[in-house]
Amino acid sequence: MSPFKKEQENMSPTKCVECGSTNLTNILHTMEHQENGKTLVIENIPAIQCNSCKGIFLSPQASKYIDKQIAIFRTS
Repeated sequence: MSPFKKEQENMSPTKCVECGSTNLTNILHTMEHQENGKTLVIENIPAIQCNSCKGIFLSPQASKYIDKQIAIFRTS
């Protein structure tokens, strides 16, 4: 089960903070982090994507989860 299930239901901004567009879509984002020749892939991160400028916006909870995963990655 995703650690973001409830959060994904609650994310509903109405306007892109980058370009002002109201054409937004809820997505499940995949990000890669490369460090010291190793790659960490984090999948199924709930996010909002602007269909106009393609900006991707994460909630504070998603950002904290990513930070935690990177910290674990650095110690492995």
